[in-house]
Amino acid sequence: MAGRQRRNPPTLKQLELLLALEKADGISSAGRALGMTASATSHALRALESNLGVQLIDRNASGVELTFAGKQVMPHVRDVFSALNLVQSVAQSGAKLETGIL
Repeated sequence: MAGRQRRNPPTLKQLELLLALEKADGISSAGRALGMTASATSHALRALESNLGVQLIDRNASGVELTFAGKQVMPHVRDVFSALNLVQSVAQSGAKLETGIL
């Protein structure tokens, strides 16, 4: 497997940015919605695309447009955040003793 570049998995912040991009009118506004500077937003998006090995956003379109790959990835990104919400909900239920064995 010589020559293969090891890629890092996406961070939650990068995936959160991708979700924000879907609803934003631009890359900068998506970053601002997450409290990110323009530089941090640009860096996070480039790193995400580099690590995945595919362009997710069409930068030539007016506004923000997902590429075909971006559209294919998006349902899985939503699943990640749904799973995280479920983990948090289950943990909180256990902490409040709403679930468990007596």
